Amino acid sequence: MKNLVFFLVVFLNTIICFSQSESLNYFDLEPPKDIPKQFNPDFIPDSCFVQNGCFSADGKEFYYIETDGNWSYSKLFQIKINEDNHHIPLHLFPDFNLILVPFVSPDNQKLFFISSKSDSIISGDIFVSERIKNGWSNPKPLAEPINSAFNEWEVSVAKNGTLYFSSDRPNGYGTMDIYKSEFKNGQFQEPINLGKNINTESLDECAYIAPDESYMIFNSWKEASQKGNNLYISFNKNDEWTKPLNLGDLINTDQLDIYPNVSPDGKYLFFTRREKPYGPQQPSKLYWVKTSFIDSLSKQAHHILED
Repeated sequence: MKNLVFFLVVFLNTIICFSQSESLNYFDLEPPKDIPKQFNPDFIPDSCFVQNGCFSADGKEFYYIETDGNWSYSKLFQIKINEDNHHIPLHLFPDFNLILVPFVSPDNQKLFFISSKSDSIISGDIFVSERIKNGWSNPKPLAEPINSAFNEWEVSVAKNGTLYFSSDRPNGYGTMDIYKSEFKNGQFQEPINLGKNINTESLDECAYIAPDESYMIFNSWKEASQKGNNLYISFNKNDEWTKPLNLGDLINTDQLDIYPNVSPDGKYLFFTRREKPYGPQQPSKLYWVKTSFIDSLSKQAHHILED
């Protein structure tokens, strides 16, 4: 009976959270199934290094990052989805030389991203822009206790406002850990480390949190059959995170499979595939894959808990 209740909760929450964006056409691309395909709409040149991609919560906008092999720049572009499929990229916040990991809040009113205080990608903080009549407001860094003297990276926000992000602040478990901060009385609370079930001596980061916080997908250098930075999933069971499960050989490779983000209708996982962090290489690209693996892995995670 407990198993049935658990599966029903996950299933119903997924339907409720993603029902608002059922009309996405994904630029008329043929959707993938269980094997990832390159996400290659015509407005992204083949020569472009693409890092990160996400839709707005209503599915009417698409955001992506253009960079190069050595991160000499990193630009944020917005595509407004229209009926005639005439898509012109708009360069957002050109005063920022380096921007990474855009994320639009579930209420569609805030655009978060990571940027450095200087021209070095090594130092990172979380910035937020508010939706205004003609676009987005001037981005501002989040105040303490979110940003700190250390690196804050990759941000995702749940429907209740809880912020998930990565940081290398002291007293963590490894090189980079995943934290969460609840939003109460108009303020983000003191961040909480997600614990040793999620965070290890490895680099654990880039968490995508489901709007209802039922699951989280992130990338890590944990030991696996693949040699690269791989994608993992963990499920929220009574406010405890299950042991992360590798998304498997159909999705993960020996390259860097990073920056997960799920479409607002819940149907597809988007992620970046890059050969190596720096240096000469083939341009990194966006990939997408059907999220059918979530249900099967949730069952596997639950069985592990029962054992």
